[in-house]
Amino acid sequence: MNKKSILTTLLLMVALLLSACGGVEPTQPPATEPEATEPEATEPPAGPLVLKVANTATFTTWSPIASFSTEAAYMGNMYEQLLRINPPGSAEKFTPLLATSWEVSEDGLTWTFHLRENVKFHDGEPMNAAAVVQSIEAARAGAVASFIWAPVDTIEAVDEMTV
Repeated sequence: MNKKSILTTLLLMVALLLSACGGVEPTQPPATEPEATEPEATEPPAGPLVLKVANTATFTTWSPIASFSTEAAYMGNMYEQLLRINPPGSAEKFTPLLATSWEVSEDGLTWTFHLRENVKFHDGEPMNAAAVVQSIEAARAGAVASFIWAPVDTIEAVDEMTV
């Protein structure tokens, strides 16, 4: 095909697409406004509401220790961290989550977290310092992304609610 034929074909395709995007003229005059009435009360739908999220990747695990992929974007809806790093420019650098407060040593090498009380796991077990230590130690030992914990020398429970 020569350049002139290709150009003509492209112009015809664009014209066809643009004509398909146009609206249809109404063939009947618009209906008159109905009289105002009270809106009908609607019952909420029966059963649970479901949020569906389209994703192009395959999930491999829901374990926060084994995950190092797409699941991380969704795990924040199921697992809570000690704190969250806020976006740059925020008034505060961190937002407390499972930790209600924390202190950082002058050299920046020791962080002490005070945990939120009365938090339970889904199985009813309490979230406490021992659980935090166990969780981080498991991540350090066997997580796909265990290198993240390489700078951590030790983690210890100071008391029931302090790590």
